[in-house]
This record gives sequence, C-alpha cells and structure tokens, in this order.
Amino acid sequence: MGLPKSKKPKSQGSRLSFKKKAAKEKELLSGHKQQMIKRRELAHRVLSSVFLERKTLLESLNEHVHDQNRDWVYEVAQGALRWFGLYSHWMDTFSEKSHVKGWVKRALSLSMYQIFWFDSVSDIQVIDETVEWIKNKKGVKVAGFANRFLRWILNRKSNQLSQAEWLATLPEWILTALKRNYDPSFCVQFAQWAVEKPRFHAVQRPHRSWINPKDFKAVASIEGAFEILNPDPSQCEDIQKANGYVQDLNNQRLIKDVDQFLLQVYGKRDFRILDLCASPGGKSIGLNWRGYSSVTATEKKEPRVERLKENLERYAPQVEVIEWNHRSDQGRFDGVWVDAPCSGVGTLNKLPEIRWIKDADSLDQVQKMQKILIDDAMSLIRPGGVLIYSVCSILHQECFDHLKSWDEQWSYFPSLDLRGEGFLAGVIKR
Repeated sequence: MGLPKSKKPKSQGSRLSFKKKAAKEKELLSGHKQQMIKRRELAHRVLSSVFLERKTLLESLNEHVHDQNRDWVYEVAQGALRWFGLYSHWMDTFSEKSHVKGWVKRALSLSMYQIFWFDSVSDIQVIDETVEWIKNKKGVKVAGFANRFLRWILNRKSNQLSQAEWLATLPEWILTALKRNYDPSFCVQFAQWAVEKPRFHAVQRPHRSWINPKDFKAVASIEGAFEILNPDPSQCEDIQKANGYVQDLNNQRLIKDVDQFLLQVYGKRDFRILDLCASPGGKSIGLNWRGYSSVTATEKKEPRVERLKENLERYAPQVEVIEWNHRSDQGRFDGVWVDAPCSGVGTLNKLPEIRWIKDADSLDQVQKMQKILIDDAMSLIRPGGVLIYSVCSILHQECFDHLKSWDEQWSYFPSLDLRGEGFLAGVIKR
C-alpha cells in the first residue's frame, strides 16, 4: 500500500479569492444590518412623534416614512404602542434605581416587540442590531444596559403574564376610569383585548351579492354582517365597488338594536332622524340600509364634512347632508342620534396610540363637550321623540352618567362583547 498523497497547498490566487468572498459576505451582512438600523430609526421617529407631539400613528407614519419600509415600520410601531406600558414596567423593574429615559424606552420597546412577535429574525440578531444602534446614539454605557436588559427579556418569552402585568399595559388614566365601574377581572379581560390586533367587518349592501364570497365570512348573530378575511379590506373588490361598507361589528350590532327598539316602540320606520355627529357616515348608512328613508346628517368639524359627503354619496345618496349651522332650521325631529366625540377607549385595539396621546384632562374636556351635545340634541327633538346617544368607549362617565340626569330613561344598549369595538349607548325620551 502506497503512502497517501499529500494535498497540494492552496495557491496564492485561491487564498485571495477566499478573502474576497469573505469580505463580500461581511460587506453584505454589514449592509443588511445598516438597513435594519435605518428601519429601526424610522420606527423610533414615528413613536417619538406619537409620544412627544401626540400625533396619531397614521399622521406620524405619513410624516416620517415615504418608502418601502412603511409596512415594517407600521407593524413594529403599532406593536410597541400596544405593549409599551408593560415593556416600560419591565424596564423600570430591571433598572431598579437607575432611571431609563424616554428615548431608550422607545428604542427598547421596538426591539422587545420584535423579540416576542417576529419569527423571521433571530432574537440575537435583534439584540445585536439594537445594541449597535444605541451605542452609536447614546454611548457604551447605555448600550451595555440595553444588552443586559434584552438578554434578561429572553428568559421571559415563555412566561405567562400575571394580572398585574396585564394591567400594566394600560396607562393610569384609563385604568383609574375603568376601576370606577368594572371589577378587576373585567379590567384584565379588557387589557387582554386591547393588545390584540383587530378583526375587520363589513355590512353587506341590501340587494347586492358578493363578487368574491371567499373574502367574507358571515356573522350569524347579525343579518348582513361579515368578517373580512382579506388582510387588507381596502383591496377587496366588493368594498371597492360599494357592495359593502367596512364597519365594526359592534357598531353594526348597535344599529340593529336601535332599529329593533324603535320598531318595538313606534311600530314603524317612517321616522325623521338627525345624525348629529355623523362623519364618517356609518350610522346614517346603517339606518338607511335598514329602511329609514328620512335620515339627515350633519357634522361640525369641517375636515370631516368632506369624508361624510363622499361616503353618503357612495353608499346612501338618499341621506341629506345639511350644514351644522342650519341644524335648527329643519323643524323638530322624531329622533336625534348623537354618536358623540369621546375618549375612544373602546377602540384601543385599532388605535393603540390613544393610550398615550390622551389623558385624564382630555377625558374631562370631552365629557363637557358630550354634555353640550346632548343638550343641543334635546332641543331638536319633538315632544315624545327620542335621543339616541352612543360613544365608542366603555367608560360610564362618557355615557350613562350623562343620561342619568334625565327623568325618563328608556333603555340601554351596552355592548361589552370585545370581538369588536367597545360601545356604550342609551335611548331616552324627550
């Protein structure tokens, strides 16, 4: 048996080729990391705009993101907004006596959302990108804290949240208001609902059929209600062709309940109704599609008037739109529906930024506005007519507390079914 042949040494050219390949791979990796850091920087700007300037998430996106990064930035930013209260609680717990500044909290919240909810990128890669970014922005000491904290967070991924941790997802102003009327178990249930991504629903236009039935799933409890299965409702051909109107499920349920109530009391739909705070038009459209032929709509806020007109022209052209200042020139109405401006607490799963752009002072201010609107509406109703009052909030001080001041209180339609938005509503007689 001969001796094994020795391997030929690699040539100088082969070694150079290997080095070039390694350098190219390192360059590509560095380029990808820089791209991810750019995305993270954009998402941080969006969060900062929400927290510091109290802009909505959509306003912030439109201001700061104008390229292919928009979908990624939106996903990470909305997630960080949903969970920021809990993430902030964890940071305060971990840092003990040292104070974590707002910039760092926002930065780490973006990374935590990735760690808990993104499967496409490894946790270590997220930590590596975050630490490098924070090091460049805030220095070695802060970057070291970020590294230790995010690695500590990895140990919590499989842990169940405690009730206290669920409640930490809500800001103090919402939690305080909830505790006035609800027990702790419901507050936890509400907190869990509020971090879920919303499901979208549509109401089918009367005497129309879906072009693409696969985009919809019927909701058994409400005639004409469908869950939209397409992840982007605006891309549904049926929605584009006005075969249906995108409307929250509980909003649809509320319109159905009001209709049944009016039929039970008056036995007819021949009823003059004024939709007082009408934009974007969902209540007027819903009543019209249920057979109310004499619906009038008005809106005080000028930027919302055009959207109201566009929607009614598209979906319910029979509804008359009048100027706000002419609402008293139409004679008395059989009913006035006040879907009042409110805190929006019932829409937290769709608009997570509400937690952080509103506060106890804004809640007090909106309650004063609601009282003015109720008094105004009552002056427009004929004797024996009804006020229909609703808010997309589940805080009693925005609904039931107002209605208690009237002697004849007919009925409530509270909806605490958290499959859709949280509504409270009541009907009282003038």
